[in-house]
Amino acid sequence: MNFYDGVRAPQGLYLLSYTSLYAADEKTGKDGKVAVKDLGFKRYQELVRLSYYQGNWCAHLMVPAAWQEVGAAKKDDLGFGDINLGFGYFVPIRSVDLLPILFVKGPTGSYDKSNPASIGENQWDLKPTLFLHKTLGPWTVDLAAKYFYRSTNKETKVAPMNEFYAEGLFGYEFWQFMKLGLSLNYKNGDGQKWFDEDTNGARAKEAFSVGSDVYFRFKPVKLSFTYLYDAYTANTTQGQYFQIKTVWKF
Repeated sequence: MNFYDGVRAPQGLYLLSYTSLYAADEKTGKDGKVAVKDLGFKRYQELVRLSYYQGNWCAHLMVPAAWQEVGAAKKDDLGFGDINLGFGYFVPIRSVDLLPILFVKGPTGSYDKSNPASIGENQWDLKPTLFLHKTLGPWTVDLAAKYFYRSTNKETKVAPMNEFYAEGLFGYEFWQFMKLGLSLNYKNGDGQKWFDEDTNGARAKEAFSVGSDVYFRFKPVKLSFTYLYDAYTANTTQGQYFQIKTVWKF
């Protein structure tokens, strides 16, 4: 997550851009030890988001485009990813900004079941998410809890496991235009299925990532630079994540 993800923004339309790279050369097993070396996984992504805020309500549309490669399989893919649409409502309390949002992800992205580097996932997700933001003088706290209900892939007839995320970003404003923070992210593919659908014996995934976020407030844009390192993973890739986020208000 980034600074102010769950803040009650002034009314209006916002355009956001997330430019990111995730790279991983290793995949771990259930005990967290390296199971695959020289994986050569890379994902370059440009995600464009439109957000509209009015009163306690907000709406979000996110459209990703990416190039993804699995070097060990000598496969790659280039195209649009799965679109997300979300609607949220700020709980009307004064002490914190508390924002529940329901996101829906559709199977709109590039997909080929024979290609392990496919950008799209070819299945629907429901993503109830809760954001919290609190400012305490120069300090800020941004928290998020997310649970992804993941449905069956229409071609493989297999459903990924549901996923739980807990994310926190704890920042300090050194100058009026610059903030620096510690980022902690936890992910657990919790072994649960979408109702009674087949997961094809998939094992639960787990990851803990640590990093930092640097935020700059300029006119007319706001910039964030994010770095995350996968300190521990199980049954998934272990790598590094870089992101540049840009925000414009119309």
